Amino acid sequence: MAAVCAGVLAVGLSGDSEESDRALPDETPRVPTAVLPTGDAWTGSGRPSASATGPTSATPTRSPVAVKSSASKTPEADRTADEGAEPLDETPRPEPAPVLSKGMSGAEVLEMQRRLNQLGRSLKVEEDGQYNGNEVRAISRYQNMFGVEGDPQGVYGPATRSSLESRTQV
Repeated sequence: MAAVCAGVLAVGLSGDSEESDRALPDETPRVPTAVLPTGDAWTGSGRPSASATGPTSATPTRSPVAVKSSASKTPEADRTADEGAEPLDETPRPEPAPVLSKGMSGAEVLEMQRRLNQLGRSLKVEEDGQYNGNEVRAISRYQNMFGVEGDPQGVYGPATRSSLESRTQV
């Protein structure tokens, strides 16, 4: 490319008007075409087998391009366009429910208390939105009664929440 630029500069500086009116040769690189064997005719040895019947394409094809959204942080977003994947669902997902334990308070605690009170006398607690010793004991009893595993005793974690929500209504 530097030689072409130097040649153009030299012709332009020489003042030869006949030379400067000529078009430059086309320096665009040419893409070679190839004849490729069909998928089942390839031997794996670097040569097509004798059963190769013809080209699959007269021009090279592009490799798959990754489809990725900058907003998406899921592995599904790394699929390639060739996989025929359906459009990805990029709707925001709600935050997971918090794990509740002694000393916490608020609407989530109040909902847990209401659900416990639906199940009977041994699990009754005051509906005040405060997670105290009574709630710890009630949740621990609930976990033992229904065989809930996966959360620490007296802690309202994902396993306990799922179990209690499946047995009650808000």
